[in-house]
Amino acid sequence: MGTDRVGVAETPPSHRWATALAVALGVLSLALTVAGLALLYVTRAVPIPDRWGFRGFSAILAVLFAGVGTLIESRHPRNPVGWLLLALGLQSGVQVMTDEYAVYALLYRPGAFGGAAAAWVQNLVWIPALGLGIPWLLLLFPSGRLLSSRSRYVFGLTVVATALLFASAALQAGQLENLPAVENPLGIPGAKGLVDLLVGVGFLGVAVSILASAVSLVLRLRRARGEEREQIKWFVYAGSLAGLALTHMVISAAFSDFDTPTEGMRVYRDVAQVMAIATVGLLPVAMGIAMLKYRLYDINLVINRTLVYVPLTAVVAGVYTALIGVFKSLLITFTGVGSDAAVALTTLLVVPLLTPLKNYFQAIVDRYLKETRDPGKEMARLESEVQAVVQVLDEGQLTQRLLDRTIAAFDAQGGAIYRERDGTRQLACRRGQWDEGAQIAIPLHHNGRNVGVMLLGPRPGGSGYADHERDAIQRCANTVASALMLREARGVS
Repeated sequence: MGTDRVGVAETPPSHRWATALAVALGVLSLALTVAGLALLYVTRAVPIPDRWGFRGFSAILAVLFAGVGTLIESRHPRNPVGWLLLALGLQSGVQVMTDEYAVYALLYRPGAFGGAAAAWVQNLVWIPALGLGIPWLLLLFPSGRLLSSRSRYVFGLTVVATALLFASAALQAGQLENLPAVENPLGIPGAKGLVDLLVGVGFLGVAVSILASAVSLVLRLRRARGEEREQIKWFVYAGSLAGLALTHMVISAAFSDFDTPTEGMRVYRDVAQVMAIATVGLLPVAMGIAMLKYRLYDINLVINRTLVYVPLTAVVAGVYTALIGVFKSLLITFTGVGSDAAVALTTLLVVPLLTPLKNYFQAIVDRYLKETRDPGKEMARLESEVQAVVQVLDEGQLTQRLLDRTIAAFDAQGGAIYRERDGTRQLACRRGQWDEGAQIAIPLHHNGRNVGVMLLGPRPGGSGYADHERDAIQRCANTVASALMLREARGVS
């Protein structure tokens, strides 16, 4: 059966059904989100009690999680990671819908049908996302399989802890968290002490399971090689930012519990909550980049720039603020000039410091974290390029690109590619100092047929080619061989 892409087979019916289901879940999440935002617009002027986050924040998470989940499922239908993201997107859609309907039915139009039930659902719907969704993503990303048999115990702990927390929170007597005017309709006042204890145990179990799942991901990163390692790097990077933001959120919550929190504490709390929401939203984005393999290897550049510009921004902001205060005091004391002159003078002094400071931090990062060149990554990039442009490049361009990029990636002194035609070997292209002295020979194979061979000369210093480097070259060479045979089957030279 012919196809326009190398190595692409007809989509099986199970894949089509899975994609259709994923799209349906994504559309449902979007519909719930739109309905929730419409209710938010209608009730935008209604004063509501102080709560975590800002109104409608779940809509952002619903779009990101459901959208990325749909894309991942369309490429990897058997990988549960895509389905988990879809479930989290649906949860966020339900949360924004029930939250805004509760405000509508209880505060905007009191007495409307189902207000208390919507508030009760909204008060509980986040628990499975926290207790199951987050640790399961940590345990299963990116392959969709547990790291080891011991991970099953963590998996079981998430189920038990989440069920315990959900049941105890559902039966906890008293006012609901986000709408204190509403009493929990299923609360059991006589069992308050026991229920509170079970809530605490449930939270502890969820916290332990998330920590254990994070450790599992770190262990997976240490064992991973090649492409999988780069995928996990994206997730770990986004997760580290989210963890840092959530830590600030917890600290700000502790400050807000003071009897008389200052305005600065309240601002810190609000900023910490917004940063937590934003960084959690980065998780599906990072996972989408990793699993869809879009600019996968740019993660090292992202980490590099973060480690440079975050401390640079902090230092410049601190110096700028301190100098403004100093110059303002001095100018007012000696000249009576206002703060505008202090700002201008500070700016003139700080701007020349930017480049030296940036170079200083860049040198520190490069010294300790600069990544050594990985020829395997060059081969992976070329393999993706060949699959994308097979319709455009002719045979000569395909073989020439393979040879040029391989020589450049491995610093070979030269090389050549020969095509097998009618039992004879014909030179297709050659580069560099090629004197027929090959150090390795990489056959170009397609479905058991020998299409040609690529010969590479010695590397600087006489170093050889490691097994994993040979494998990377072989995979890329086979992709080019498939492209060559596809063009030959179509009668295109």
